[in-house]
Amino acid sequence: MIPDTTWLQEAACAGVDPRAFYAEGHHAVEQVAAAKRICALCPVRPQCAEMAITSGEKWGVWGGMTQTELRQRRRRFTSRAKSDMREAA
Repeated sequence: MIPDTTWLQEAACAGVDPRAFYAEGHHAVEQVAAAKRICALCPVRPQCAEMAITSGEKWGVWGGMTQTELRQRRRRFTSRAKSDMREAA
């Protein structure tokens, strides 16, 4: 099944250079902060975060979350899904 990505057209980052969301080098902290400011204004931030979590995105700022924040959410999402599967069995 192909995921619905029509929400991407409404993203605050549409038209922004994607490199703005992949911090590196001496100014990484400032780059992450700038990316998060764009995300803070985004009407589709929850969809972006969900896509990053479910697809296993490991790099960049997605849905206003850093790589570390995404990993933490992914762990919670994965453990909750496993728990739901055990209950259904």
